[in-house]
Amino acid sequence: MTQSPGRAPDRTKKLVTYGVITAAALVLGYIEAQIPYFFTVPGIKLGLANTAAVFALYRLSWGGAAAISALRVLVFGLLFTSPFSMLFSAAGAAVSLAVMILL
Repeated sequence: MTQSPGRAPDRTKKLVTYGVITAAALVLGYIEAQIPYFFTVPGIKLGLANTAAVFALYRLSWGGAAAISALRVLVFGLLFTSPFSMLFSAAGAAVSLAVMILL
């Protein structure tokens, strides 16, 4: 059975791209969580997971980068942190994405 020409391969490619970038963001976020930081301000992090958002912003659209950032915050928050720190992470991701879009 042959595949008819259409939009299915494009949607599949887009879904796989989103999945790979989201997985990379989760891995970078986990690596970042393992690095100890000794700053006086609590909550300061290096921001390795934001490199996936920068790549998504460059490769996809701002909406795709926002979806990947939101999904990263949600999944990482449910797996590794508390709901309170998930709110801080969401605020940081939103501000950093807004600055990236403006630049």
